[in-house]
Amino acid sequence: MNEIVLINKNSAASIFGIGTFLTAYIDCLRKLQIKVNVLVLNSNHTEFVIEKEDGVTYYEFPKQGMTEDNKYYIWVFRIVRFHIHNSAQLVFHLHYYHEYFLFDLIK
Repeated sequence: MNEIVLINKNSAASIFGIGTFLTAYIDCLRKLQIKVNVLVLNSNHTEFVIEKEDGVTYYEFPKQGMTEDNKYYIWVFRIVRFHIHNSAQLVFHLHYYHEYFLFDLIK
């Protein structure tokens, strides 16, 4: 594995429990020279944004007022497939069960 995609969500859990874990996890991955990408769902941005910080690429997806989660995940998937290319060395790491539909689309 030389590239990983972490799926995170803008929520209280991403600030405390899972957020604390992800911060330490990302630090370890960077030390192992693994390329780290983070999909941030429900971001505070008003449009899709790609940001790079300390060697980590963040893909920020705003909620955009979509009322059905599946439509939102299909929209996210359509953008992800143009920015993150499949390879044998790519791993997706899911942290929230609610995003299983998105994970199913990706695999």
